[in-house]
Amino acid sequence: MNTLQVKCSNCNYKSWIEDSLTKFVPISSSYESKLDYLFCESCNKYQVWFLGKGVPNYGELKFGGLTDRFLESNLYSIKRKKNRIVGLNKKSFPLGRIFTYFKIKNLKKEILNLEEEVSLLNEQIKNSELNSPSIKYYSENKIKPKCLVCSGENYVENPKHHCGGNLYIKNDDDTLVNGRLVEEKILYDEEGYVIKV
Repeated sequence: MNTLQVKCSNCNYKSWIEDSLTKFVPISSSYESKLDYLFCESCNKYQVWFLGKGVPNYGELKFGGLTDRFLESNLYSIKRKKNRIVGLNKKSFPLGRIFTYFKIKNLKKEILNLEEEVSLLNEQIKNSELNSPSIKYYSENKIKPKCLVCSGENYVENPKHHCGGNLYIKNDDDTLVNGRLVEEKILYDEEGYVIKV
């Protein structure tokens, strides 16, 4: 289970984001907006923010909402394989040249396949953004971002800890959460206001 932590760049400060298990979804008649964790000036802590920006039409994408992660993963693999080729070229020795040649040839083939996949994913993302009703709606209506907890409209871009360090959010994959977890679902409208149910 992923949990989100707030950490400080200067000291050992650590705290949890309380609603990292909360799922914010638009009411059925509203358009989905991008959401992010920003440091709310009114709440004086990181909260989930409605950004007033549309999202791609994920149903059209090969990997749905995970397409961005697959894209990042492929780009990282390409970089790793290119670095491997550079390393093999440096270590080439007379008896191993044949082995090195075939290894580099295989790596180049894998890179080509990954680059084709990246190109396809980028094209799908571009098309899904062009066809997205929510991107069209939010670009036409220019709705201001707001905190989904207090409805405040002011956030701090680079929040500071009292020690002077910068606060930042980190995914904490290593933390085990014990007990029964209930994922809370909170609805918002297309203006970014939470709907009380």
